[in-house]
Amino acid sequence: MNKKLVEVEAVEVNIDLTTKSPVLDLVEIDGERELTISIGILEAASIATALEDVTSPRPMTHDLMFQLVDAMQASAERIEIVREEQGIFFANLVLKIGEETRTVDCRPSDGVALALRAGAPILVSDDLLGKSENETTTTEDSTDENFWDDVLKEMDDDDFGKYKM
Repeated sequence: MNKKLVEVEAVEVNIDLTTKSPVLDLVEIDGERELTISIGILEAASIATALEDVTSPRPMTHDLMFQLVDAMQASAERIEIVREEQGIFFANLVLKIGEETRTVDCRPSDGVALALRAGAPILVSDDLLGKSENETTTTEDSTDENFWDDVLKEMDDDDFGKYKM
């Protein structure tokens, strides 16, 4: 059984004030429903830079991913966020290589980061729209130009786990 997929727009990356974790807000293009999902800090930074059209002097991970897909003469056709199990969202990256289409399992945040760079549509299973991992999530608007700088400065090195900045 194929589930209906609905196109959404990645609107912004916020911080959940309860968990102090980044969340991605996806909004239905031809409607009003939303989906909010928790994402990692590095993926949040990657998505935020794509949304703000910020480029770095050297390719970051998702920029490299986009360049690799392009170098292989493939294209990212779309990202599909297809299901949720126990608060974890699952997605597929649909690639076109010549006349062949391939589907690759991916985290929604990685798929969205790549889709934004490729100009590819972001699709969400209809039954997921209107849900979020925490229905009472409180977020802070990330439109302040120093928002992410302030968030990163307040974090401890341990917050990044094995990643160092």
